[in-house]
Amino acid sequence: MRSMSKVITATLLAVATASGAQSIAATVDAAEAEAKTFPRGELPGVASPLFSQPFGGSAERKCISPSRDGPIRNGSLRSGEFIIRTTFGGPSGLRQNRDHKILWMPLHNPYEYRDTLVIRAARIGDAADSLRKVISNWAWSPGLKTNSGFPSLVRFPTAGDWLVVATAGNDWG
Repeated sequence: MRSMSKVITATLLAVATASGAQSIAATVDAAEAEAKTFPRGELPGVASPLFSQPFGGSAERKCISPSRDGPIRNGSLRSGEFIIRTTFGGPSGLRQNRDHKILWMPLHNPYEYRDTLVIRAARIGDAADSLRKVISNWAWSPGLKTNSGFPSLVRFPTAGDWLVVATAGNDWG
């Protein structure tokens, strides 16, 4: 029993260190300033085929909005080194206090680069309304493991515009 508590404590400390080192940006300017100083990794030898297809958003490390950046191409929205897939609008779109499936696909495939995903979010105009989620489990669609990503359930506690920053290793979006 004693050794089990050591394992749990070590696991909690590892998660706390990975997620605790990053503050939650309250403004777009703060998030984009973080993006400029966030470490960059070398380009992977093989990236998910999604990164070579058209997408909504931007390959630049900047904040994007699905409603202002035009239609989401191929169901994918990109910011920096992340492509995310979810239903943003309509009857099945993002709603307050409901779990939403979101697939986070970093440029550096979690099959090859065993990193943890850290999601940090704050509601614009009320930074006290925030969330942090750490996801270490990754998955892939049938077939190629180059389509690996972090499936998640994310719940935004209140309605409004949310600033969401995701990191995994040296990938930022």
